[in-house]
This record gives sequence, structure tokens and C-alpha cells, in this order.
Amino acid sequence: MRIGCIASHKNDKSTKLLQVILEMYPDFVMMDGLSTIGEFDLDVIIALGGDGFVLRVLHKIITYSKTTKVYGINCGNLGFLLNNFDQSKGDLIDRIYNAIPVKLSPLKVEMEDRSGKTHSVHAINEISLIRQTYQAVSVKVTVDGVVKLYNLVGDGVLLATGAGSAAYNLSAGGVIVPLESHLLTMTAINPFRPRGWHRAILLDKVVVEFEVLDDVKRPVLACADFHQFYFIRSVKASIDKNVSYHLLFDEESHLGDKIMDEQFLHCS
Repeated sequence: MRIGCIASHKNDKSTKLLQVILEMYPDFVMMDGLSTIGEFDLDVIIALGGDGFVLRVLHKIITYSKTTKVYGINCGNLGFLLNNFDQSKGDLIDRIYNAIPVKLSPLKVEMEDRSGKTHSVHAINEISLIRQTYQAVSVKVTVDGVVKLYNLVGDGVLLATGAGSAAYNLSAGGVIVPLESHLLTMTAINPFRPRGWHRAILLDKVVVEFEVLDDVKRPVLACADFHQFYFIRSVKASIDKNVSYHLLFDEESHLGDKIMDEQFLHCS
């Protein structure tokens, strides 16, 4: 098994741990930044950083390989998509061999901006439409060709995958859905109209469309994970079954368990 190791240069803890690991495992390939990912034919990439860095690694990998797996080691805060580095738990290579793989299918997001330019991108966690100025956004929401909300007014709206349901979606008041439930969750961000509507749970086989109403007076910023697009007029999103990201987790750090446990925090 060919293993590479990459660290977030914005995180001192990551760069220090990189040196420790490379001293322990000199056969590991040292990768100097995200731009070097395509230079190596690797079975596993060890990503040292936070959740945001792992997302960037996953997005970069899919450009070059459909089989390379990512084993993240938490050097950030929450570490939802990562494992903990603990030398007392045994050999790191053995842990990677025994890790539980999780396959994630992202949202395929197609957008058009005010100038008529189109954008296509994947979102592992969510696609969110957010007001770009002090003006509230005004959005029409369609699911499988049927209008569900003729005019959603507020700070914005987001569509999250199961993996992303415990991220920004949760902070916005959305519900958490189990990782293997094949569900999406749509959540309004500080909604004003219609009164009382906050969220919906959808099957992950649907196609969701957002049409920005009055995009000149009420401009919208669209965010697909860390990708940002300004002055967006329309968004179409659905799960891309042809694309898969592969994460590896220790048994005690499994993503599915983390998402499930988020529903019961602070209950005892």
C-alpha cells in the first residue's frame, strides 16, 4: 500500500505532526501542498489539519483519482471528518489497514450568474444561497419540477447531504439525518416568509432548483463547500452517483456514529 502524507500549512500543529510521522514512517510520500496531489499514485493520503482542509483534499483528489482514500488526522478543532492521532493505539499503518471506509457521494451543483456564465462544482457538505447585501434574498424553490416555495424570503437557504447535515445545516436550525439514510435536508437561513417554514427532508434522488427572484436588488452569493460564486441567478443540485469520495475512520471515530451522536449531545 502506497501512502502519502499532506499537512495544512496554515496550521502549526499539522506541520509539526507531519515531521513526527515522516520520521516514524520514512517510506511515506511527503506531499508539499494541495497542488502536488496529482503527482503521485497513492492508495491512501493521510491529511493533517481540520475539517476544512480535508474537504479541500477530497475535492482535489477526485480530479486525479477515483480510488485514493483519505485518512484524516485531526489538528484542528472539531475534527468531524478526521481521526485522532494517538501513538498508544498502535502502529499507524495497521490502523489505516483496519480503518472502516466511508463512501460519500456529493451534490452536483450547476449555477448561472447574472452575466449568463455557468458554473459546475461538487459539494460534499452543502450548497447554500446567502444574501450578498443587506437586502433579504427572494428565492423560488422547485423539487423534481414542482414548485414547493414560490417566494422564500430571508437570509438564504441551503441544501445539505447526510455528511453535511451536522455542519452548517445544523447551525442554521436544520435536522441531522443519518449518514446512510439516503436523505437530503433543505433549511431556510433566518426565514421571514413564508411564516413558519424552516426545513424539509428529501430523498437523495430528487433534483432541487433555486431561482433567485429580483437578483439585481437582492443579489445572492452561492457557496458550495468552500467554493464561492457571486451574483447567482439560478442553482440546480442533485446527488452525483457517478462521483465518490472515500474517507477512512478508526472504529471509535466513525463518521456515521459522530453524526448520530450529534443528535443527543447535552441531553444527559
